[in-house]
Amino acid sequence: MRVPFLLKPPVADFKGYPEDSFISSVEIAATFLTAAGLPVPENISPRSLTQFYQGDGKELWEDIYMEARDIRAIRDSHYKLIYYQNRDYGEFYDLSNDPHEKYNLWDDPGVQKEKARLMCRLADHMIDLGENSRQVWNIGAPRI
Repeated sequence: MRVPFLLKPPVADFKGYPEDSFISSVEIAATFLTAAGLPVPENISPRSLTQFYQGDGKELWEDIYMEARDIRAIRDSHYKLIYYQNRDYGEFYDLSNDPHEKYNLWDDPGVQKEKARLMCRLADHMIDLGENSRQVWNIGAPRI
């Protein structure tokens, strides 16, 4: 999933630039609070996007986790995996060779090792967001 995101920092004469790093919408609240000089509460994601314009060095993510109701997904620089709850199928794409996601490799024997690696990363993210998580997700979201 690629969703364009524009950030106008509170910096005079800031010259914008394209950034290809993984970011998540859960970082927006911490970004606004940090930019305003306010503390970031412990119950939200602490990662602020102000790092992209303050020049303090960037905390880059190696992958990005996504969810929508009963769908979970993870993407890294090479692959994207989409898991559908209680279904025997999913989606797995080699983004380096198939950037438009035309060829679902879910059952392809040649990518099962990479698929298993991303399934483990997906499980890690879901555990991180479990009952001890700081983030609240999808409250009142409609069923897809």
